Amino acid sequence: MNDQLVKLEVSDELIRGIVTKQVTAAMLTAMGGREEFLEKIVTTVMTMKVNAEGKVDSYRNDFQWLDVMVRKMIQEAAVTAIKAWITNNQPAIEKTVQKGFQGQTKQMATAFTAGLLKAIETKWQFQVNVTFNTTNKT
Repeated sequence: MNDQLVKLEVSDELIRGIVTKQVTAAMLTAMGGREEFLEKIVTTVMTMKVNAEGKVDSYRNDFQWLDVMVRKMIQEAAVTAIKAWITNNQPAIEKTVQKGFQGQTKQMATAFTAGLLKAIETKWQFQVNVTFNTTNKT
């Protein structure tokens, strides 16, 4: 009789798949089941301490990740809403700004003159360039 041993070959992929499934099952069993394990992961991520930008910092982590993300999303939504409101109301805003400047001409001239006089008092040499561009359509 031949003294040959029976040679059994099993592919690495088959072994790797079996081992992975067994390790995963053992981990889930040890951690209380798949759903409980996922809950722990989600809770850990959402309550993780981060900096004001939502990143883990080696210096300071004072905020919960969820709080930072919610704040950022609300701020982004607010910026979008404000931009839309300003775009929709741009003509009225422009009229209001122009109206506000109409009553300010005298105060602006007084402030300009006071600043000019102060510059003359404190500087030996000074230069002033004044240019007025008007588009008066009367």
